[in-house]
Amino acid sequence: GQSITEALIALSDHGPEILRPHFVSIRNRLQKGTMLQTALAEELALLDSPVGEQVFMTLSYAKEYGGRDVTTTLRLLANFLRDEAQIRDEIEARFGWVKNSALLGAIAPWLLLALLSLQQETVAAFATSAGRLVLTFGVVATAGAFIWMDRIARLRSEECGVVKECR
Repeated sequence: GQSITEALIALSDHGPEILRPHFVSIRNRLQKGTMLQTALAEELALLDSPVGEQVFMTLSYAKEYGGRDVTTTLRLLANFLRDEAQIRDEIEARFGWVKNSALLGAIAPWLLLALLSLQQETVAAFATSAGRLVLTFGVVATAGAFIWMDRIARLRSEECGVVKECR
């Protein structure tokens, strides 16, 4: 039964602990006479979070165009965010397996070389300038491949939002 402005002010006392400072800041801006949309935009810039962006934009639209379905919209948004977090966790677990496999693939030849270096013929072969060149090329190729794999295996970070671009 409260207006959106009253509900946001109440969240400064009863909202989630971690977000209370942000709701206190919004309350202070509103008490100084700042428009709700402006207060939300200013706090969003400080919060710099895609989730905060989605919630604050939903509240801003509700204030501007009517808030009859705000509760339903926020519940739906919460469900989407939970689903996204669950999917992200699953993807990160799968990427972890891929990364570990790539790491094992990068280390395996060097473990084999270390094992073979117990034989004198192998040591003699790599003691030459051509052998050192092969080892140097192998180290550079392994490092380059691992760095490349690490870059393409990164997930888009959660800090990336609609307003904030990520590279």
